[in-house]
Amino acid sequence: VFEQLQLPYLVADELKAYGFNINELNLKANVVICPIDYEQSLNVMQQLVQPPIHLTDAAVFVLAQNAKFSRAVLTDDPALRQQL
Repeated sequence: VFEQLQLPYLVADELKAYGFNINELNLKANVVICPIDYEQSLNVMQQLVQPPIHLTDAAVFVLAQNAKFSRAVLTDDPALRQQL
């Protein structure tokens, strides 16, 4: 469905922590790991307090925000969905 998937570094690190190697996933999409400023993610996390989101989800929010919310965001987090 998607030609490219963009993941913030924090999401890629979280996937690794759970034993997922992005390069070994059978995805047809090109996976791009995007640098997101840690401080910017932290600021977003502190601003979006109701419902609260985690730092990793804040990085996803920043990635979406940087694209002016013009791209689809895939998440299983209901708090992040609400904020988006």
